[in-house]
Amino acid sequence: MQVPCAMVDAGDGVCIEIFGNGSSDEIKIGTYSHMCYEVEDVENIMKYLNKKGYAFTDSMGNLQKELYIDFTMSKECNIIWRCGFIVGPCGEIIEFLQDMSC
Repeated sequence: MQVPCAMVDAGDGVCIEIFGNGSSDEIKIGTYSHMCYEVEDVENIMKYLNKKGYAFTDSMGNLQKELYIDFTMSKECNIIWRCGFIVGPCGEIIEFLQDMSC
């Protein structure tokens, strides 16, 4: 599945990812459906969260066995993101992203 998105550099290491899927009415005002944290070691964070009782999911919250997924964002620029996902305590998707680009 491909969903258009934009990355906005908010400065000081903060980046906002904005998705556009054509159906904004699916997201309730006042809630977060997805948040992402850039981290240095997705694998160890996902192992830690699993020990705390969180299951591994994909970006839509579907259970999966893999700790993380590697996404090739651009073959021309060799941009690869390693992403781990869990469903948070309020039903939100929490993503942990590690830049694996060379």
